Amino acid sequence: MPSFYVDPKDFTENRAVLKGAEARHVRNVFRLGPGESIVLFDGRGHQYKGEIMSAGSVVTIQLLEKETIPPERFEITLAQACLKSDKMELIFQKATELGVSKILPFFSSRTVPKDPGAKLERWQKIILAAAKQSGRATLPEIMSPCPMPELLTQFDKTTVRLLLSERRTKRHLKEILRESAAGTSLRNIIPFRIEKIVGLIGPEGGFSDEEMDLAEEAGFIPVSLGRRILRAETAAITFLSVLQYEMGTL
Repeated sequence: MPSFYVDPKDFTENRAVLKGAEARHVRNVFRLGPGESIVLFDGRGHQYKGEIMSAGSVVTIQLLEKETIPPERFEITLAQACLKSDKMELIFQKATELGVSKILPFFSSRTVPKDPGAKLERWQKIILAAAKQSGRATLPEIMSPCPMPELLTQFDKTTVRLLLSERRTKRHLKEILRESAAGTSLRNIIPFRIEKIVGLIGPEGGFSDEEMDLAEEAGFIPVSLGRRILRAETAAITFLSVLQYEMGTL
């Protein structure tokens, strides 16, 4: 059964209303009407089963059941240098499907275009559609793009900080997560249970040497995804997939 997003402010004690595009989807795409069952989510970890009471320009639902979806075992943040429009949209879609908690776009010295801030509303729509498709009850947090130096200051020592760079290291992500004897493990560097991880991924042209130095000074650990040179959008999807698999949360 398809699910529909309801803004938290549109819930009352035992009813909810769908407006705008979501209401049109109910009426015109799925052709649901009064008396039919419907599934809703609020983007904050709650899912609802209900029955449609009326289906006009606003769809009114009687809430019958509420379920709280357990949060992810750990918080994944994807810090992604802004890419060209279609590639960035692909990353937002797939990152949402793969359970990312936050997406932080940023500008690097090789970022093209330089000002994608106007795309924020479009990105939010892509995230919503991907959450509905994948059955997520929470929406990833998305921030407005900022310069890379500003981004690097946003993480404290409780966050495992990973810099994807095939130029700085040959240590594979899975080796680090598995505490391989081939190198120092993350759990030796950070002596407590991993709860938050951020992956820093560069633009099409990669990071400059100065940017990689800056990231390492901010506590980011260089990791590799293997011998192949991946496109930026492929690297982001691969990083999230390997991370979720190795941590047992895929």
